[in-house]
Amino acid sequence: MPRERPVSSPLTEFPVIVGKCLGVKAYRGFGLLSDLAAISKADIFDQVNNRMGTQRNLSVTHARKAYEYVSDNDKAFYPEIILNIRDESYVDLKETRNHNGCSFAKLSFVKDPRATEEVIVSRLDGNHRLWFTDGHDPNFEPVGRSVSFCFVVLPKIEDELELFRDINDNQMGMNTSHLENITARLLGEKALKAKNPAAYIVQRLQKDPE
Repeated sequence: MPRERPVSSPLTEFPVIVGKCLGVKAYRGFGLLSDLAAISKADIFDQVNNRMGTQRNLSVTHARKAYEYVSDNDKAFYPEIILNIRDESYVDLKETRNHNGCSFAKLSFVKDPRATEEVIVSRLDGNHRLWFTDGHDPNFEPVGRSVSFCFVVLPKIEDELELFRDINDNQMGMNTSHLENITARLLGEKALKAKNPAAYIVQRLQKDPE
């Protein structure tokens, strides 16, 4: 039986829009990174200890860069973070109004996912973005910045695995040269010359082959 951990902080509530994204019911809204990180966990796959896990191994370097990005950049932006509520008994949904087939509601946690070692809310997409933002590491302060999220409710691990596969398998990697070109345009010629001389030379060759 999972070991219970006492939790003193109040349970979290999220205003949400309830709808259907293709074949899956979804609750979309905005919440603080620190709150989303606190109520969720990464169910990391391990060949020996956790063969039913859904998440890939954590890259601490990637997680640290994500933390620095939201901490240092006033114009930071994230795509929505996708979380799966595996046990619906942990939440209560109260509809406030309905408009054109779309429900506006309040999603409240009636039991705290942090009070058990089980993964109640799993991180389908966004583990690295959330990892350090709840303040569990004393070297990283909690991040109280708002981001968009999407909750789904998939109690079956097979359904979660299928959705995780679809999210990650259908992504197309960005062309590296295109990203470098955008960086060069944002920095400007003088800053680029100092910060990235190689990219500066490439840009100059494109403009002036002589």
